[in-house]
Amino acid sequence: MIQAEPRVLRVNDFEGTAWRALDAATSLAGLPSTDWDMVRIGERAVFRRADLLAKVTRSPARLPHARREVRTANWLSASGVPVERPLADAAPDERTGLPVSLWHAVDGHWTTPDRLGEIVRLMHGLAPPDDLRLPQLNPFPPNAAAPRGRRTGCGSTGTAGGTGRPLRAHPAGGG
Repeated sequence: MIQAEPRVLRVNDFEGTAWRALDAATSLAGLPSTDWDMVRIGERAVFRRADLLAKVTRSPARLPHARREVRTANWLSASGVPVERPLADAAPDERTGLPVSLWHAVDGHWTTPDRLGEIVRLMHGLAPPDDLRLPQLNPFPPNAAAPRGRRTGCGSTGTAGGTGRPLRAHPAGGG
């Protein structure tokens, strides 16, 4: 028996589906469905209309993630963290086909590194509400391969990234 491969949405397929999901979401939210521009298409399609953004994910299976993203942004905003704010009463809905989240667009410049550090510190000082189940992030899992050697100076026997290949000086000099 031949099994069909799962259908993967090509960019053009996703683009059309994303536009239809956007139309459904704007209808449910009572917003005009005209004058939206596609800003980007990748893992998500991002649309802009004046001071609003819409983010459309590629799969209906991402609905819980889209809803959590909106709840997280609402919690951070209420806690004083300057984040992009979701549109009130416009949570992602399964009736749109693909999850769509609607946001107030942020104008202005990207934050500076020092300001970003302040924001990260503020976020790390917060305790998430009990009903917001954020995934644990461990950038250094315990089973990650540790480097097999360290470069301790001249004559080191360390290895490059734990690959077993010896460390060598840069061919142009300077280490």
